[in-house]
Amino acid sequence: MMVMHNQTTSRGKLRLAILTLHPIHYQTALWRRLAQEPDLDPEVWFCSDEGLDTADPVSGYGQAVSFGRPLLQGFRSRFWRNLPLTRNSSSFWCRVNPGIITALGRGRYDALFVHSYHNFTQLAAILVARRLGTKVLVRSEPTLKLPVNASRRSLKGILLPWLFGQVDALMAIGALNREYYRHYGVSEAKIFLMPYAVDNAYFFQQREIWAPQRERLKQEYGIAAPKVILYVGRFQRRKRVLDLIQAFESLGLAGVSLVLVGTGETFEACRRYVSNRHLTGVHLLGFRNQAELPRLYAMGDVFVLPSEDEPWGLVINEAMCSGLPIVASERVGAAADLVQPGYNGFRFPPGDRPALAQALRLALKDGAKERMGQASLEIIRGWGFEEDIVAVRQALGLASRAGRRETTL
Repeated sequence: MMVMHNQTTSRGKLRLAILTLHPIHYQTALWRRLAQEPDLDPEVWFCSDEGLDTADPVSGYGQAVSFGRPLLQGFRSRFWRNLPLTRNSSSFWCRVNPGIITALGRGRYDALFVHSYHNFTQLAAILVARRLGTKVLVRSEPTLKLPVNASRRSLKGILLPWLFGQVDALMAIGALNREYYRHYGVSEAKIFLMPYAVDNAYFFQQREIWAPQRERLKQEYGIAAPKVILYVGRFQRRKRVLDLIQAFESLGLAGVSLVLVGTGETFEACRRYVSNRHLTGVHLLGFRNQAELPRLYAMGDVFVLPSEDEPWGLVINEAMCSGLPIVASERVGAAADLVQPGYNGFRFPPGDRPALAQALRLALKDGAKERMGQASLEIIRGWGFEEDIVAVRQALGLASRAGRRETTL
């Protein structure tokens, strides 16, 4: 069974099938931008409708949540029937979509863009497209910094060079991801930098609206301290949110609050710790949808992502678009490209609470937000959807276009 949305026909354009797991608010804004290219005819294929109205409770939020922004507007899309052999979302057999393979076999597409390669449908689509002579672009997230056991590393050493040899272009999301492809034998000529980005123009616009209302917003959320350390994300063990709470506690700084936004498996443990230690400066706001985030970023003085396992971390992009300094662990993929120590933020070894506390102390110095926040804006201005479009066009062999620049700062 297949459900089609916004179906139109277009001729004289390069026909591009985009294969991804399910609607994700970070991705759909990019698909809308890609659909605006006059010589491209993209159609997004979803392996399932998970996330269409609410996030999957097993994905780490701990509850069904709404993201508050439309997901399917501005581009053509199809949902394909999934016949999984298991309900385990991390299994190779969790996505089995025969209709996708049949559609590719009809040969009506000039190119296939696959987001990741970890399940049956993704791998089968790559191999079928390869056999048909359809150009294949693959974008994925892994880095060499992420923990992998020895047997899995050995298996990757055998399979990944073969798999990457089946595709025409690897779309690197950043420097660490590029390093990953090079490690497995991919030549530089096949790697195109397609930055992991958010809708910068949206967040720039929202910053202009909410930044002048910072003090009113703090009153609305019950935050009295002059300075705010902000975390936005899931409460998962790998995110090490408790490390952040304990680092904040060790600072003992007057006039500083820690605001934690999100929910998930470690939320209750963090809440109990805060309650037992009587940490009145810590505010746990729970889950807030995407539409509310710009208001929260506007209250911050520094944004923190302490994860021990984070392929990228798009909340860093959002916080930088909002003019915040960044403190991130060295295992956050985005840190290698977007966090320049001493310029717009600081990096620290994951799990090193004293180092995290010291980074926070430096980022909270008087004048740091203004100086480092402006640096964040300058860096993120060149890391957006327009750069993504350039990369896709290059990988597809299309002529360069001037492109539409995002809102200037």
